[in-house]
Amino acid sequence: MNPLYLWNVIGGIQNGKPYLASIDLYGTYLESKSISTGFGNYLSGPIFDSMWKEDCCEETAKKTILTIFEALFYRDARAHETI
Repeated sequence: MNPLYLWNVIGGIQNGKPYLASIDLYGTYLESKSISTGFGNYLSGPIFDSMWKEDCCEETAKKTILTIFEALFYRDARAHETI
C-alpha cells in the first residue's frame, strides 16, 4: 500500500501564542515562524527570512507576501510557455 503523499500545515493558538507547524509523509514534525510546502519552499524561505521581522507593521507583512508571490509567479511563468 502506498502512503499518502501529504505535507500538512497546522496553525492556531497554543498557550495564548501563535502556533505554526508542519508534518510530512515521513512523520517529520517541524515548528517554525513560517511554513511553506512543495517547490515554493525553496523560493519563499530565503525571501521570508531576509524580509520578515517579528515586530513588523502590516504594510511590511503585505510587502513580504507580495514579494514571495511575485517570485513564485515568475518561476511558474518561466517554467512553461502557458500558465
